[in-house]
Amino acid sequence: MTTNEMTTKINGATLTYEVETDEATGKKCAVITGAKNANGDFEIPSDVDGCPVVHIGNQAFAGCCKLTSVTIPAGVTSIGDEAFLGCSKLKSVTMPSGVANIGKKAFSDCRGLKDIAIPDSVISIGDEAFQYCSGLARVTIPEGVTSIGDYAFLSCKSLTSITIPNSVVKIGKSAFLDCRDILFDAKTIRGVKLVDGWAIGYNDKGKNSLSGDLNLTGIRGIANGAFESCSGLTGVTIFDVKVVAEDAFSACDSLTHVTILDGVTSIGKSAFSWCSNLVEVSLGKAVASIGDCAFSRCSGLKDITIPDGVTSMADSPYAGAFKGCNGLASVSLPRHLEGKLWKFAFKECSPGLKITYRDVATATMVPKAKGGKKAPAPSKKSTAKKAPAKKK
Repeated sequence: MTTNEMTTKINGATLTYEVETDEATGKKCAVITGAKNANGDFEIPSDVDGCPVVHIGNQAFAGCCKLTSVTIPAGVTSIGDEAFLGCSKLKSVTMPSGVANIGKKAFSDCRGLKDIAIPDSVISIGDEAFQYCSGLARVTIPEGVTSIGDYAFLSCKSLTSITIPNSVVKIGKSAFLDCRDILFDAKTIRGVKLVDGWAIGYNDKGKNSLSGDLNLTGIRGIANGAFESCSGLTGVTIFDVKVVAEDAFSACDSLTHVTILDGVTSIGKSAFSWCSNLVEVSLGKAVASIGDCAFSRCSGLKDITIPDGVTSMADSPYAGAFKGCNGLASVSLPRHLEGKLWKFAFKECSPGLKITYRDVATATMVPKAKGGKKAPAPSKKSTAKKAPAKKK
């Protein structure tokens, strides 16, 4: 890919852009990299010097404090980091179908922005993308978005409702921190804040107010870092969600027992790292992957059974799934992982750590009688001969 930077005048503004040439196809396209004196209602051109505009570059319109509305042309596929950062008078944005990614801080501190319709082509909303948009009252997140970044809607104090589509699999840390109470679900779990069924953290009384055992059932998902450093938590049961998110319970130093029921398929990066008093972990049979440092530094953990369905477990030198569990004495692994794991998954564990491999059990089906009760086991045939019938 080769680039050349140029400028052009558009509606009184000086646009800086780069022309990129794809060496494989020879086709040229443009990236808007700067916009001096852009103000009022501004329409970004669909092409410059015959080259189609495909990206709004990092900081391209940052600090354009007189910009009141912007129309992004069809053909643009991404909006770069801090592209419209600090455009304090920006009230509306027209975003075309085709945009796939909204970058970090793309619209951060656009305090005049009232509402925004995110097109259904968008896959990810970057970290801090709309933070401090204090006037933002309405936002539509379409089906197709898979990721909402850290602090994405931080301090959006006018936001009253939001719908999170089923396609979302990740919500970042503190994505809705410092928003109004009206944004959060009325029906909740003790001490937990929910946004459209997603557990995003603890209530306004602070992380230390969440104590005892927490039963996370009937929810749609867990945000990254939702319960990080909740020092009063002693136990957690997780059901329904597919992923235990990154850092979800990291550094919960009073946590002693974790039960992950069927339905959970993945345990994210550092999900339970540094839970130094964790001694009992029960993993459901649906778990298929255990991420980087998922249980690292859980020094109280003595033994663990890895379910039969696990096909992936972090095993890199610096991010082993159970790295630094120096009290771990016994690990039971399914036979199909034999020879597939190096020493790093259990790096810095007890020197006497015993790892055993077991054959995957085959369930024996027991027939059921009507009404759901088990049918009585068939009796063994008698080998004794029957006495002859007495003659009359």
